Amino acid sequence: MKRNILFAVSIVPVLLFVIPTANSTTINSWTKKEALSLPVKVAETAPYPEIKLSETATIRLGFRGSESRFDVKIISTDSSGPFDIKDRAIYLGWCAARSLQIEKNTPISGVRLFSSDDPTAIPSWDRRVNWNVINYILNHKSGATPDEIQARVWALTDPTFPQSKLDKKSRVFLVRAERDGKNFHPVPGEKVAILCDTGFHRQLIFFELTIPRPVELSPPAIAAPLPAVPVSYVAWWPVPIIVPIIPGGGSNQPTPPPPGSVSEPSSLLLVLAGIIPFALARRKRGF
Repeated sequence: MKRNILFAVSIVPVLLFVIPTANSTTINSWTKKEALSLPVKVAETAPYPEIKLSETATIRLGFRGSESRFDVKIISTDSSGPFDIKDRAIYLGWCAARSLQIEKNTPISGVRLFSSDDPTAIPSWDRRVNWNVINYILNHKSGATPDEIQARVWALTDPTFPQSKLDKKSRVFLVRAERDGKNFHPVPGEKVAILCDTGFHRQLIFFELTIPRPVELSPPAIAAPLPAVPVSYVAWWPVPIIVPIIPGGGSNQPTPPPPGSVSEPSSLLLVLAGIIPFALARRKRGF
């Protein structure tokens, strides 16, 4: 009996030490295996707004544009919408290569459209341009003429463009644009360049699109409370008064209150006049 008690007392500390160690080892092993099998965390949401574009479109270029190098007309979108660009709408357009030519005033079909603010969507051969700075230029024209804006764009997109073609104001502006616009991302209400990829060895056209603002859902309408009736209306409003008719009564007037219990002065004088002679008579008789 004593041996069994000593054995039990000696085995308990061993179990208390071994079991937690085994559990800890098993959990650590399982955690490492699960960590290796977990998917890599996806990057946070991109800072640029989503632009809904057709995969391809048919466009027409009008040279010269009213306020730009080209007037870009969307003849049709080649896939089902809705999109942020509209059929038969005209946008301000610019070109990225000064030396390349492209057809004017004729439909150009199969043009692929890309948002310049989405670096993952831009084709690899167009990523050499810092489109953030281009978008900065489109949103900070500061009264520049179409020719000045186009020259600023060429200075950033066409390596063969001679810098001597830039005026002093444009050179100063480009220094500020490359400094402040390298991380520029337009927000809803501002302009973003939409690239029109017309194929190899052809001019790269882009046009300005104002990023639409998100539609704000209006809260449900709440019924307005009924207006309170003015006091003056309550005073004259005809409310019927119903007065019950008591059987046997000859009038609908309310019953007058009962008379008070206080005696009138004339009644008191009559009572005293009867009591005083009786008291005097009894006094004379010696009662």
